[in-house]
Amino acid sequence: INYKLSTSKLKELFQLVDTKTLGEIGYDGFVHFYHSLMSSDKLLPETLKSYINDDSKIVTLRSFCNFLLTVQKEPIDDNLISAKMRNFLQDAKRETQEPYFTQQEFVDYLFSKDNQILDVTKCELNQDMTRPLNHYWISSSHNTCVTTPTLQNTCFRRLNSKASYLDVVFCFC
Repeated sequence: INYKLSTSKLKELFQLVDTKTLGEIGYDGFVHFYHSLMSSDKLLPETLKSYINDDSKIVTLRSFCNFLLTVQKEPIDDNLISAKMRNFLQDAKRETQEPYFTQQEFVDYLFSKDNQILDVTKCELNQDMTRPLNHYWISSSHNTCVTTPTLQNTCFRRLNSKASYLDVVFCFC
């Protein structure tokens, strides 16, 4: 998050959490401090505020489905989304017919690992990456400029040293 906040406002929020005025906070204090920062109305753009009920300050299942479809462009299935919300909340007290997010829970969801941009299944390596780096073909300008056909050209037959190789790389790449 890139969130600009004045030093005085930051200090004021910190002092609300630092009740013993020690100049330090524990884990619970940090969580409270984090939530006070994240609950700022300036943090949520108007497009997201439209999914939060003005009176109850909750995001209903229907609103959340609309958000996923409209903003995140995710295909939706009410049952899957309901299960997704319940899984994120993991609160036995809230086992209602239709799950909902409070405004803070909605913000927490937006910044959680459950809402990642990156598809982690695409990050898995399927190649052997245990050998030294110089054993791999690295896709770069050096590989496209100085390949065997280039080196076989009569102009480059004199390449017999590292310095000559570097000259070619710097000239043609």
